[in-house]
Amino acid sequence: MVKQMTIDETLLQRCGVTLPDLVDRKTLIRILREEYRKRVSDVLCRGLTLEQRAQLTKRINSDPDGFTRWLEEIIPDYQERLARTGDELEEEIRTQRRRIMQVLGGAELELPLEKLKIGCRIYNCLKRAGIHTVEDILSRSRQEIMALRNFPYKKISLLDEGIYRAIVPENGLADE
Repeated sequence: MVKQMTIDETLLQRCGVTLPDLVDRKTLIRILREEYRKRVSDVLCRGLTLEQRAQLTKRINSDPDGFTRWLEEIIPDYQERLARTGDELEEEIRTQRRRIMQVLGGAELELPLEKLKIGCRIYNCLKRAGIHTVEDILSRSRQEIMALRNFPYKKISLLDEGIYRAIVPENGLADE
């Protein structure tokens, strides 16, 4: 069977994308899935004749097993193409995350932990690790944060919400 990239919450976490709102996460996942399908289609069809493209579309819709065998015959390196496409998309997601951090700029990133509405256990854990601002948090991966000594990893979403609410408050204006 064709090994395709799984686009879900785990991928977002691995790329460091944290959105506390479930609707936002689901929307982003849907957009990424559509983008991935489009890219895979482009990558697999590259170099195929119109007749082969028509056969590919027909096989995708009818018989997944036949589709895989046909891919192996027509495109010997299709597994590598799929893996490359997944890696490229992941790197692009990480790049977009870095760009968003740059756009946020100084004021939001310099926000101290004291301004975030997070639990005292999370706060103390971050302080002990030398993390004092939102920028310090965002500059580390989610796994690095959860690996901190005594960090309540089951409550990582509280940290995400605290950052989200501090940067994008309910009324649209930054809290003073």
